[in-house]
Amino acid sequence: MPSKSFRRPLSWESPLVERRIRDLIDFLNEHPDKAFATAELEAKTGLRPQQMSVALVVLEALGRVGRWYDAGRRRYVWQNGSGDRASTVRSPLRTWYTIQEAAQMTAMSEKSLRRKIERHTIPVQREGRRVLISHAALQRAGLIDNRSKQTRTARAVSTIIDALRRPPRRGMSAWQLSERGPLPRQTTETAMAALSAVGLVVRELEGGVVWRWIGE
Repeated sequence: MPSKSFRRPLSWESPLVERRIRDLIDFLNEHPDKAFATAELEAKTGLRPQQMSVALVVLEALGRVGRWYDAGRRRYVWQNGSGDRASTVRSPLRTWYTIQEAAQMTAMSEKSLRRKIERHTIPVQREGRRVLISHAALQRAGLIDNRSKQTRTARAVSTIIDALRRPPRRGMSAWQLSERGPLPRQTTETAMAALSAVGLVVRELEGGVVWRWIGE
């Protein structure tokens, strides 16, 4: 009698993904002053593109890595979160920047950016003495590329983190967490592996694989 096909649970892959995310963190920590393109990090760690994308979103949300636009390379690059340049645009939820931050993102001088503002080629929002420039305005001006920030995934990850941290902090399965996001199951698995890699959650067996928050 032919045997039935058996589909391996995605949670079984988490330890391997977690090890590779730890390798990613160690690699960035070893090069705090250097920024890397996503493809370079994939080649270094062995993480697949989707896994790398999710891992970086989680680490960015936690402030462990930062992302900024390298105008010379015409792409976003990633850097250890303790780097001064990375910290200016660390959060994936940021959509407004000061002139100093916008200048860093576009590799322009603050003086050149102010001239564009004075000529009304870049719209701004003023809050008292503060001048803020939107992410969209920088895109329309052609100063950064047209890829939007990954706010959807980042917000879903934040929702999952809140669900895990909320007392009494019971273990939750990947299915339960993916519904909370909402996120696809495999994306949720990768996000959990990233949280485990930084020591914020543990993977336990309670009639099945569950994740429990152990961070503060």
